[in-house]
Formats: sequence, C-alpha cells, structure tokens
Amino acid sequence: MIDARALTYEEHEELIEAGLDPALQDKEIRMPGAVWVRKLIPWMMSKIYPELVYKNLPAPVVRKLALDTYVLTVKEDEEVKN
Repeated sequence: MIDARALTYEEHEELIEAGLDPALQDKEIRMPGAVWVRKLIPWMMSKIYPELVYKNLPAPVVRKLALDTYVLTVKEDEEVKN
C-alpha cells in the first residue's frame, strides 16, 4: 500500500481550483462531508496516486489514504505554530 503524503503547493492549488478544499469554501455553499469525500477520493486517486488501482481496494483503505493526504496537506507544522 502507498503511504499518504502532503500535496505539493501546485497540487494543493489544483485541489482548491477543483472546489475540494473545504477550508476555502463559502459556508453557505459548503458541501456536506459525505459528498466532499465522494468527490475527493476519485480526484485524489487520479491526480495524486494514479499508479494505484484503487477501485479494487477496500473502501475504508482508499478513504483513509485520501483523508490522510488532505490532513497532511493542511495541518500546521509544530515549528510554524511556535
């Protein structure tokens, strides 16, 4: 299995352009979490992990990889916070 990694700056910009960064969505039009995850997974797998044949993997494994990748991208580094 592939380890999750943070998106590069360019990849994160593409995620934002695709309307998939909930931190940057207007509260009035923010999509529900389940809808976001269903849109995030295929975007993440095709753009970030194209070598992974994810459609044959267990759904929880794929969901965790996509969500872990997002979290690694947006979390604050401890050194930056101090």
